[in-house]
Amino acid sequence: MTYQAPGLDLSKATQGVRASRSSAPAGVISFKVTNTSKDTVHEMIIMHLEDPAQPLPYVVSDAKVDESKADDRGEVPDLAPGKSGTLTVTLEPGKYLLICNQPKHFAAGMWAPFEVTR
Repeated sequence: MTYQAPGLDLSKATQGVRASRSSAPAGVISFKVTNTSKDTVHEMIIMHLEDPAQPLPYVVSDAKVDESKADDRGEVPDLAPGKSGTLTVTLEPGKYLLICNQPKHFAAGMWAPFEVTR
């Protein structure tokens, strides 16, 4: 499954999200997020995928996911280059997507799947 904006080729993606783990057991989960960019602000948002077969609501004119229509479970907002932040959330079993929703970043490949298991 690809989650980027329609028509984009991820083999040419210039950005990405790298998670140290792709899953965790349900319950309290902490994410330590580091922006490894040298010159760009990033963020990390946890989006729950009610139906993993359906894409997130992407607004082409804004070049980002419509957070008001997606199931946002928490975020580490606007990290300056080289900065870190932590997010601790309680998540139930299911499929999630870790995304950066700065304009154009999600479409450029800044997302990673994450699964919460029983």
